[in-house]
Amino acid sequence: MENLYRIFQKNRHNPTLVERESLIRNISGKKSMNAEDLRAILEYKGLPEHTARSLIEKYTQQAFQEESLEEKIKNLRRLNGVGVVAASTILSIQNPYKHAELDHDTWETLKKEYGMESTGKDKKSDYGVKEYLRYNSLIQQIAEEHGMRMSDVQFTLKLLNKKG
Repeated sequence: MENLYRIFQKNRHNPTLVERESLIRNISGKKSMNAEDLRAILEYKGLPEHTARSLIEKYTQQAFQEESLEEKIKNLRRLNGVGVVAASTILSIQNPYKHAELDHDTWETLKKEYGMESTGKDKKSDYGVKEYLRYNSLIQQIAEEHGMRMSDVQFTLKLLNKKG
């Protein structure tokens, strides 16, 4: 397999990557999110927004302050319309060095190229928290090996599955 960093650099102008980088610039490092931040992330994922604006800041602040990834996900799932996939996207945009967006194409690449064991999934499958913890941990290892942000590794692995 070609070097992940080189693949990522070749795709710097990919429209999805450009949109994701814009979200990261605007949201990364915030202590909480507002309704506009959440709307932008859910729109990026193609998901509808159902959450009362008053709860967004409360639950995102609680999630971002948690140490445990499992607790972060639990807090974000309190927002209507936010499941594990959307929660992982919120976390990856808020901190692209510590979290990866959960994505079916990336999941498939991890199975094929890195031997990740998992049950069969399709693009409409739901993912559990434990599955995300394993997925995120493997992407963290790969990111450390390549000196890349976790969100960039995830995006590159997604591209590899689409090409393969």
